[in-house]
Amino acid sequence: MTLKDIDKTIETLEKFGLPIDPKLIAERDALRAKPTSETPIYDTMKAHASFPLTKEKCDCIEGTVSDLLADGPNATDPGLLLGRIQCGKTDTFENIIGLAFDRGIDIAVILTKGTNALLDQTVKRLEKDFEPFDEEKHEPGVPVVRIYDIHELKEEGITKSYTTNGQKIIIACMKQATNMDYLLRLFRHKCPFLLDKKVLVVDDEADFASRNYLTVKNQAVTDEHGKPMAQDVENKLAVISRKIDEFRELTKCLYLQVTATPYALFLQPDEELYLKDGHVLSFKPRFTRLVPTHDKYIGGKQFFEESQNDDSMYHELFCAVTPKCIQVLGSGYQRYLTAPISSENILGLTYSLASYLMATAIRNLQEGEEYYTSALFHVDISKDDHEYQKKLIKRLLGDIDAYLKGNNDQRVATALKMAYDSFTLSNQKGVAQGLIDTKMPSLEEVKEFLKGMFDEEHIHVKVVNSDTDVKNMLDKKHGEIKLHPLANIYIGGNILDRGITIKNMLCFFYGRDPKTFQTDTVLQHARFYGARNLKDMAVTRLHTTTAIHKILTRMHQLDEDLRRWFEEGKDKMEHSVPCIGYDKGIKPCATSKIKVSHTVSLKPQQRILPVGHQAGKPEKIGALDKEIQKKIQSLPGFKHQDADGIFEISREDAMEILDMIQRTYVYSSKFNNLDAKNDIKELQAVLARCVDFSDGKIYALVRENRDMKRIRENGGFVDAPDDGRTDLKPARDKAQTAPVLMFIHENGRKQKGVVEGYSKPVEVGWQGAPFYWPVLVTPANLDKTLFALDVKEKNKAVTISLDDLLQDIDREDVFFGTYSGDLLGHFGPEGTVYEDGEWKRETRRIKKTTASRYIFMTNGEPDTIEEFEKDDRYRGVYSRNEGEFPFILKPWKYMLLRNGRNTTSDIMLLELTDPEEWEVVERPGYNSKGDLVDSYNPYDIPEDKLPVLAYVTDTQVDKNLNKTTYRDPHLTLWQVEYKIKSVKGFKPGFRVSDDWTFADDEEDED
Repeated sequence: MTLKDIDKTIETLEKFGLPIDPKLIAERDALRAKPTSETPIYDTMKAHASFPLTKEKCDCIEGTVSDLLADGPNATDPGLLLGRIQCGKTDTFENIIGLAFDRGIDIAVILTKGTNALLDQTVKRLEKDFEPFDEEKHEPGVPVVRIYDIHELKEEGITKSYTTNGQKIIIACMKQATNMDYLLRLFRHKCPFLLDKKVLVVDDEADFASRNYLTVKNQAVTDEHGKPMAQDVENKLAVISRKIDEFRELTKCLYLQVTATPYALFLQPDEELYLKDGHVLSFKPRFTRLVPTHDKYIGGKQFFEESQNDDSMYHELFCAVTPKCIQVLGSGYQRYLTAPISSENILGLTYSLASYLMATAIRNLQEGEEYYTSALFHVDISKDDHEYQKKLIKRLLGDIDAYLKGNNDQRVATALKMAYDSFTLSNQKGVAQGLIDTKMPSLEEVKEFLKGMFDEEHIHVKVVNSDTDVKNMLDKKHGEIKLHPLANIYIGGNILDRGITIKNMLCFFYGRDPKTFQTDTVLQHARFYGARNLKDMAVTRLHTTTAIHKILTRMHQLDEDLRRWFEEGKDKMEHSVPCIGYDKGIKPCATSKIKVSHTVSLKPQQRILPVGHQAGKPEKIGALDKEIQKKIQSLPGFKHQDADGIFEISREDAMEILDMIQRTYVYSSKFNNLDAKNDIKELQAVLARCVDFSDGKIYALVRENRDMKRIRENGGFVDAPDDGRTDLKPARDKAQTAPVLMFIHENGRKQKGVVEGYSKPVEVGWQGAPFYWPVLVTPANLDKTLFALDVKEKNKAVTISLDDLLQDIDREDVFFGTYSGDLLGHFGPEGTVYEDGEWKRETRRIKKTTASRYIFMTNGEPDTIEEFEKDDRYRGVYSRNEGEFPFILKPWKYMLLRNGRNTTSDIMLLELTDPEEWEVVERPGYNSKGDLVDSYNPYDIPEDKLPVLAYVTDTQVDKNLNKTTYRDPHLTLWQVEYKIKSVKGFKPGFRVSDDWTFADDEEDED
């Protein structure tokens, strides 16, 4: 009992004249005599914790607060709390807030992902976990903690007395522009006394929305006649990011980032910067603390490591789904709704449902009481597709129900038996490992329970794809999605990712398959991670394609590599920087989050070296150069060189020599090399990363008496001091498992030479002093990684201005696209006019990914002519309609084509004929399996390697398992043949920016 409870009990007993137990008096006196804690909030939170805080977690909490409160020039730069997906980060940062309150912080602001659902979940969780500090419940000596949603404060603000009597304030605020405005107004205008308080900002999911950059246009660049040629563009902070920075500058707050996917944070610049809209605060973490993983946590280790072990309970976790199944779920093809159970194309969906229902039945039978479970189907973000998937799932559930009622459908019987056998195997392995001690009910018991689930309507299917849906589904007490029937099947997209908790998930069906996977997005989709019941894990399954599973596995490996870097303390080592792994088809984060950063991409056998530096004058660096030479020649390994002159060098010696070399270089606007000032720092960071792959081993190679110039004939900086045959080849041969660091000793002569753009010879050499030029060769076993140090070298870019080309033309009438080939050679020069019947043609194929450029669409589906009804022949943009084009073309008047996507591109404006003159024809292509592919293949890719647009063939299976082959006659690929009336304008070879506004179209044939 608390002191307050005891006082109330004694008061009641005295009121009614009842005897008071002396032990109660003694307990009260002992509590009153107990010395006041220096950390009453933190101590109380530990005492009321659902699970005792481990020493590792306490160390994390206390270390984070100490790091946050540490004085220093970068004290307001962010710190990072890094945890795994659903590993207990919220509980950890709540305790950090509590301890920070004890140590002088007055106000904590929690920034949440911009959804009402997550904000609501956060507030409910805070109210529950800070309940001991409620005004009505707090004990003497323990401060009151008041919790607000920013919406509660937008009108009335905060009562000043709350902040003057030791009370603490927590404000939860969405990362959304209006909510951030409420927060800024609260501190600036409604309650300016808050600016005198010490503020801690906890940015939950800090890599989401908190840091994004936009590109804006400045004044146009004109030619000698004043005509606009190009547009100067710059980067600026996105709106939410700017408002967060405004709040940070306003309050001088401490800032704690919290996330499981920190890649964009580590790829921020090392320093503050100035963009189009002014000063931008540093957002790269100055320290990182790892949230320890509790013993009930299930994550990537189980799903992607232990599952590789044949003897593990987790070996059966992954269930392969065919790409055909994923394509059907995103197609909306009505024919599958007629009899989905008969299609082998969606066998993976059928099995996942049978498996999930059986898993739910098994867990209920094992528990002996009602046990609510969930399944999540996450295939795409289209709301129309979600509704289609719901219909499909309900039809399949109807087939399972019919079988349980006695229709003897062997397709369902086979799926249920396969699932039961898989679960039995997992259960046996789990028991053998000592992980669980459950018994499997018989197959007949499971079927009987399933029948009851259908009879009693204990299976619900719900589409969850809006903020309102999730908010209405949250449990008011715990802030989790509430499970009402025994089996809860959720169909949704991104709304069900970051921060949303779904309990007892036994089935996760995942089909998001972009061309390039983004690690921070995909990992956040893993709602099946978290505190899991091991009995559940014996019947939990992940359903996805083999290709996606391979990507998920690789992402897990890269994520663990990053975490291990911190666990091993390498973040504390000089010159080390966190490196973010990537791979084929995998990028760490959206480009918009890091576009101002100077990111360095590391690959095996890569050369890394300073470029553009100038060496100092003899009187400045002569003595230091000799000192470097003496240092190298005195190294222990220097006397034991191999035949190529290669020897071992320690990390410490290599870094020291590089530091000394850095001091011999000069950077100034005079030498046009300020952008290169961090080149040596970059090389050292790469070397530190390479050492991680070589068990500390580094090789060195020294070359003397070289005479390389500084500037080339074309005006560019020389970037190859190493000879390809005598230097680079032996270095790469040696750099298999360890890096090779070359020290090229240059004579540093002054030299004059001819440079393009200058009428007279200019200085192309150095300043007369010898110096060392280091070149690092990365080892062959190096994983591909990215890291960032300084600000991106060029925040400005120049893009083509279209003002003169499109003068007096409405841009709504212009199709923007790319073109492969010679624009002038094919269409002719500016002013060319084609006569009736001799028009040039430009063809485009209407594919699902590009259809909106050519035809009118509503909610992701094509608008159709009145005569074409969306019946079971409907196949979206691939609908054949008996050879009659069923869609409505956009009536473009002009076509503006960019020649390729290179740094410089030609631009041509074409005038189109009346749309009545255009032709639309079928141009389908098929691979060897009969599936629909693009008929245009300029690179001669083998047909079976071409991406499948739609699966034409299917195997139909009747209830007795008899099979027949089906070929869908209603699929085709349509091609629009636009006819060109004239060439209205042409611009040759202009520089374009990364933010090119043309449609990211595939390059079509001439």
